[in-house]
Amino acid sequence: MNVRGHMNCPSCGHNATDGLPFHYEWADQRYDIKRCCACGHISIFPLPSPEQTQSFYGEEYFESGLHGLDREDTTYVARADAAHEQTMEFVKKELLSRHDGARSLFEIGAATGHLLHAARAIGLDEVGGVEISSSAVSHAKQVFDLELTCCNVDEVEFTAFDRGWDIVYAGDVLEHVRDPNKLVTFMKHLVADGGVVITRVPATFELISTRVASRLLSLLGKSLRLPDAPYHIHEFTAHTVRALFQRHFGSVEIDNDIVSPTELNLKGLRPQYLAKLAFHLLNYPVTKLFGICGDRLTVGARHPR
Repeated sequence: MNVRGHMNCPSCGHNATDGLPFHYEWADQRYDIKRCCACGHISIFPLPSPEQTQSFYGEEYFESGLHGLDREDTTYVARADAAHEQTMEFVKKELLSRHDGARSLFEIGAATGHLLHAARAIGLDEVGGVEISSSAVSHAKQVFDLELTCCNVDEVEFTAFDRGWDIVYAGDVLEHVRDPNKLVTFMKHLVADGGVVITRVPATFELISTRVASRLLSLLGKSLRLPDAPYHIHEFTAHTVRALFQRHFGSVEIDNDIVSPTELNLKGLRPQYLAKLAFHLLNYPVTKLFGICGDRLTVGARHPR
């Protein structure tokens, strides 16, 4: 199932795409997954409207099994509360280590405020952020006294936000927005001279299992329906995320890592998920040894163009 079609690539603007053998179905709408013939960027088609995107992130997004919570018999907030020490370690090792002397942190997609709360507990002078979910913003205010801005970053007005943040961080956000170029431009607007922009994205199409499944499904002429709503508007690879950030920054570093097999969100024990686990057990040492084919990419970008 490799049908060439036309749409403007959300990353480079090119108007020719190849279809990939995966799709979503949500609210009586089918969303196909397409790859740009020019830059290789992968995104869904059609793109959801800003109103549809907003509707994805109601209260149920943090309370349902979308994060594998149903199998853990817990909630998003309870799990984040229990992981406070780990979150502080993440802030130290993954964020502050990239900027010696950083005193401020702005988070895009701050969710319920747990990461910013951890950063403040470590001793940062100033924290701030934006979040699309109104219920998550309310939780951050009520529990942590954090003043987050509730907004869709696809519609954000840059001038409404202060500049000069030492670290601007977006974890698992870039894949959710309609316009990835606008988000990177927003991050460039926020960061201080000498600061660093840090982004983490899932990279499902880097995995060995996805490469094999894509080849087999294409040969069979079939398309696999993916579960849940089309939360991931974009899918990134090391090549495409590097190209995106290099349009905006002079220095871009990419770290390729992989989730431990014990933390893999399988969404059930059907044959396709068991096969995914088997491939993941093979994939894990390959990524750890050679830094390739991982399902998690971390971008560190400096020196805005």
